[in-house]
Amino acid sequence: IFLSTGPTPNVDSTKIYVTDDNSDAVSIIDTKTGAVSYIDTGNLTFGLALHPDGKRLYLTSESADVVVVVDLSSNTVTGTINVGALPRDVAINAAGTRAYVPNADDNTVSVIDVAAGSPTINTVLKVIKVGNGPRGAAVNQSGTRLYVTNQDDNAVSVIDTTNDSDTVIGSIPVGNGPYGIAMHPDGIHLYVVLHIDNAVSIVDTSNDRDTVTSTIPVGQSPYQLGQFFWPRQATPAPVITVQPTNQTAPEGGT
Repeated sequence: IFLSTGPTPNVDSTKIYVTDDNSDAVSIIDTKTGAVSYIDTGNLTFGLALHPDGKRLYLTSESADVVVVVDLSSNTVTGTINVGALPRDVAINAAGTRAYVPNADDNTVSVIDVAAGSPTINTVLKVIKVGNGPRGAAVNQSGTRLYVTNQDDNAVSVIDTTNDSDTVIGSIPVGNGPYGIAMHPDGIHLYVVLHIDNAVSIVDTSNDRDTVTSTIPVGQSPYQLGQFFWPRQATPAPVITVQPTNQTAPEGGT
């Protein structure tokens, strides 16, 4: 299941974190009770990613050109990381060692050390030059490929991240206005939001095929994709059969 507009669930899906770029806060939604609480970030934030250890939240602030780091044990901001101009998104590899931030006005991606215990944790290690108007980022399950949408080029940059090589090795032509992006937990299928085409394209990345295989029409002016709402894994989630009960499912439930 997708969560719309970029919200991110925690590791056991008991909480959902949502940025609001009209306020200096992140909303925390309790998925069991529906209760909402807030974290004061001190900056207008847009993109967000949860570290795989479940202890830290990373958020991009377009107004300040920084990444805000939140300690989830106390729900407080512990620091900020200077990145490029107009950071739009943030993606973290499954190993929890690197975060990648597309900077829309610089046409770059900042690579940040986010490894727990590292002497250079929460510092920018390097900057990768990509296409024009980078907006979204996604990493494959093995951490060997980074995919970045370039809105002004109608393409997705393919970056080899093996052993921190961080080299652009290709570009995938897609439709008009690529923006949000997400990797399916199968590690093969990449979903790309086409803001101008009002669609989502599916890219087959198996064996570096990197080819659009289908495009799904959606509503007007889509921007972001949420996270796939099941635990991150290398294989697709199992099919679960739900037996009927006398209970009525909540509206919109699955």
